[in-house]
Amino acid sequence: MNQRGIKEAKKIARYIQTYEIAPQLIICSSAKRTQETLHIINPFINPEPQIYIEAQVYTFDPSKLLERIAKIPPEFSSVMIIGHSPALQQLSLYLTKPNQIRLQLRESFPTSCLAILDIQDKSWNQIQSQDAQLSAFIKPNDLN
Repeated sequence: MNQRGIKEAKKIARYIQTYEIAPQLIICSSAKRTQETLHIINPFINPEPQIYIEAQVYTFDPSKLLERIAKIPPEFSSVMIIGHSPALQQLSLYLTKPNQIRLQLRESFPTSCLAILDIQDKSWNQIQSQDAQLSAFIKPNDLN
């Protein structure tokens, strides 16, 4: 990861800490750069989440990510996925209902951005198109 990438990941990490974003589970791609991102943000998450490093998440196909999400055990109510574009962007667009924030996500999905999707009253294996609300979309360049 280059210096810019490290700086951007640290901005998102501070955002995660400030807003007390606390996933119970992080599923991270097996790619070196995503794991470097994980190591930067993980100390800012409290309590410490369970972490899975998975080759299945090293994909550019959103349907593969949806397949993986369907396998998340029900005891996890909050999950973070650290993966790759365009799969994460396309999956986020597929899962979310239209709103103003979603328009920003459609426009660009830069490295180290954070999309927060809220899903109510659905188990992981039941999630379908527009079952989520995009409650926040944070890009590192929007943070000081």
